[in-house]
Amino acid sequence: MRRYDCLKAVAPLVGDSLVVTNLANTATEWRAVRPHEGNLYFVGMGMVTPYAAGLAMALPDRRVLALDGDGGILFDLSVLGILGQTAPTNLCVLVLDNEGYASTGGWPSTASLTAAAVDIAAVARGSGIAGACTVRSLDALVAAVEAAWRGAGPSLIVAKVNREQAFVGPTLMDSKENKYRFVRHIEQSEDRIVLRPSSKEHGAPPQADPSASPASGHADFPTSLLEALEENKVDFVVGLPCSGLSAAQALCMKAQSMRY
Repeated sequence: MRRYDCLKAVAPLVGDSLVVTNLANTATEWRAVRPHEGNLYFVGMGMVTPYAAGLAMALPDRRVLALDGDGGILFDLSVLGILGQTAPTNLCVLVLDNEGYASTGGWPSTASLTAAAVDIAAVARGSGIAGACTVRSLDALVAAVEAAWRGAGPSLIVAKVNREQAFVGPTLMDSKENKYRFVRHIEQSEDRIVLRPSSKEHGAPPQADPSASPASGHADFPTSLLEALEENKVDFVVGLPCSGLSAAQALCMKAQSMRY
């Protein structure tokens, strides 16, 4: 299969879903077949599926599609375990697997692990994503995406594609403009505020957000951090094991106001 043909087949199925794409021509090809303010383009390797997972968990009533690659998903296989554990029912991950890295010329020396023994769908099933599958035809791809939207999710579909690229012209905006368009689309369609402007007037000296309450003079760092997170309505926290932050992490884990 050709990646561009896969994207053309999937585009009519997504509706108003939010879509996160990986780098290079996947982004430009998707923009060509589905120009939409709900597309977030050019997300770096290893971050596409985590970004999409975060969106799906934050907006449980909104469908989210991740357009990842074999290299990107291999960069962070631990995200599959997170999906198996958190089980966002509104998330579909489409891994466009060309078994190599076209950006570096597609040399045999840059074949990805999926060209040999690694089966991404099998890894996903072993991580708790029961419906993970591999497809090798457009009909099978369409059927899998339709099943993903009907099912309980999360879904992961590995589409085996060749390394042919469609040259559809550059995207006429940079990543910063795309980010703001994407966020404003979510704000308008979900009727919520994501990005807030600065609280100070132009030319005024820096000052704290007037709606924020000052930290207690006697509060230790873990307590101050937790209070600041709660005050700013942060309800989902991700962290790595760290002895220096263990007390703060423990408070976040125990807090009823958030999920760690």
